[in-house]
Amino acid sequence: MSESAAAPDLAVVTFNLVPEHNPTAKYERLGRMGLVNRRLWCARHGWPLYGAARVDPGRPACWAKFDAIAAALDRHAWVLWADADALVADPARSGAEFCVDGADIVTQCFDRVADWLGVAPEVIRRRQPINTGVILLRSTPWIRELFARARLRTEFALPPGTGPNAVWDGIGDQEALIAVLAEDPGAEARIRRVPDLQAHPALLADSRALFVHFWGNHGAHRIPAATCEAVLARWERAVAAGGALPSDLALFHWCAIQMRAPDAPFDRGGPERFLYPANLGVPPSCTE
Repeated sequence: MSESAAAPDLAVVTFNLVPEHNPTAKYERLGRMGLVNRRLWCARHGWPLYGAARVDPGRPACWAKFDAIAAALDRHAWVLWADADALVADPARSGAEFCVDGADIVTQCFDRVADWLGVAPEVIRRRQPINTGVILLRSTPWIRELFARARLRTEFALPPGTGPNAVWDGIGDQEALIAVLAEDPGAEARIRRVPDLQAHPALLADSRALFVHFWGNHGAHRIPAATCEAVLARWERAVAAGGALPSDLALFHWCAIQMRAPDAPFDRGGPERFLYPANLGVPPSCTE
């Protein structure tokens, strides 16, 4: 669909929850920026926004997206879900071009990421046929059944405070959807992979991606607290203004996901775990 065509019946769904145990700025700062960013973008393009969800205390909070998306699918022809840690990188674009006939799921193609990492694209596609960080869904009986079935795959839902990740970090919901897709031999024909729906921050400069996704959490402490505060506050002002995002994406990303305390234990490693070089590509004056 072109931007000049009639606007689709599209709704945007997201939510953010600041966990009780909150050792990083991920949800307190970045997640709240995501809601502001999404609200301004939706107002600009006329998309209805569903920005809250009821969280089941017996499951990781991310599982609330199943019911939130299902409710929106009952009301709209298309639903765009974006995690709260993804920001619209180009507010002038509406995203309507992704609502294409013949696709029930529109998801990011990670072939460029595969090339960047030096692995075969089919390896990533086999392990992650869809990425739910930013995803567009067409309201069809097949999609609604897919989400209903995935919601029941409780073996992927580790209760909060258990398993290898004691704080909510988005585990489980994507794996449940992938498991259900694997059971449907016709699923692949319903998926459209596009190159510019979302991008890793390190690849945004060479991309036309609509969203930049600052994924991950619980990284090693690398950036001094005073620097983090200055960076986060500057980004909050930029997001609230509704214009272009600042250019220091890697620095901002790490300020959001690193452990606040220099001596805090971390479970997700250093920059290499998040596809950055050891020095994050930021000036030495910004790091410890």
